[in-house]
Amino acid sequence: RCFLAAALADVSFALSAAAVFLLPAPRTHEECQTDWNAMLGHGLAPCIAIFMYATAIADGRDGIGRGLVARALGHKALVALGDYAFEAYLFQWPLIWVFTSATGEWPLSAGSFV
Repeated sequence: RCFLAAALADVSFALSAAAVFLLPAPRTHEECQTDWNAMLGHGLAPCIAIFMYATAIADGRDGIGRGLVARALGHKALVALGDYAFEAYLFQWPLIWVFTSATGEWPLSAGSFV
């Protein structure tokens, strides 16, 4: 059961990654709301949900192990990077709020700092 869940997680991740990297990029803002881009926003939700569910089932406690993607994402360096990225995210939001309140615009233009 754990091996099948790990394989299912890897396949769903591969399908999601293939869709993101192989579909053409939008050229205009209007294209972001149509064509394949709508699928990237909503159609990939089942693949992402399957990946998260199957990865949670295939936790590797029974000796069979997790899938390739889960092992790669669980590397110590990536986990540490995620910890620091979350701290930076928590630090930046008060700054964004202060600059947005002070200037009335977001994203900030280069002239906001002069």
